[in-house]
Amino acid sequence: MSKQGNISTFRFSIHRAIDNIDICRKYIDGHVRVLKVYGITQITSAKIDWILNPNVYVLVVERIDTGELMAGARLQISDENFQLPIEDAVGHKDSSVYNYIRNLRTEGVAELCGLWNSRHIAGFGIGSIFLGRTSIAAASQLNIKTLVALCAPSTRENCFKTGFLVEKSLGNKGEFIYPKEDLVATALIIPDVHLLNHASKEERDKMIQLRDKWHQKVVEKTNRGNIKIEYNLEIHNISSPEALKIV
Repeated sequence: MSKQGNISTFRFSIHRAIDNIDICRKYIDGHVRVLKVYGITQITSAKIDWILNPNVYVLVVERIDTGELMAGARLQISDENFQLPIEDAVGHKDSSVYNYIRNLRTEGVAELCGLWNSRHIAGFGIGSIFLGRTSIAAASQLNIKTLVALCAPSTRENCFKTGFLVEKSLGNKGEFIYPKEDLVATALIIPDVHLLNHASKEERDKMIQLRDKWHQKVVEKTNRGNIKIEYNLEIHNISSPEALKIV
């Protein structure tokens, strides 16, 4: 890992997909490698048609010294031309998913999806908490009110900390057998990405700090020691009102 003193350093940055195809390809390669490790080959968030969707934003985590991508996630805004990954994934299991997303679209809805991290950084919490927190904070720049997600059991608790709730109106009280028969995914929602009323105080405070300053450097404590994170979270080339401030 890159060092500054004894601290490993990472850069978090966000890009509109169509503006940085090279980043998208690196993200896709990393995502596919991680899925193969776990024997998962049929997952809708791993499809690559989003790469030419102007309403997709890719958040990546790089090693400062090499530029190697270590983790990533996507924010995809719902529109009439592209289904969200959650619609592709479980809409055939519960057709109410389509109307659910369509109704949310009137005030703006996006999906947090395709989150992955390299096994080389396991234990730092980058994929399990930092990336989700950062994606949700960055989403406040978009012209949306609601954020949805489809999560695995291993990530549920951290999703709850960052403000997600189970959407019990979908599937079996929010649960779906997906992406294969021995796995369960849970449909989640953040009702208002600007207010984050359901996030824990610690996570809400962290997201407020990121929203107040999109470009910053911080030192975070992790189970593997301190790490330094450089945040570059200002989204360019979007047409949306100024993000609302949390009060």
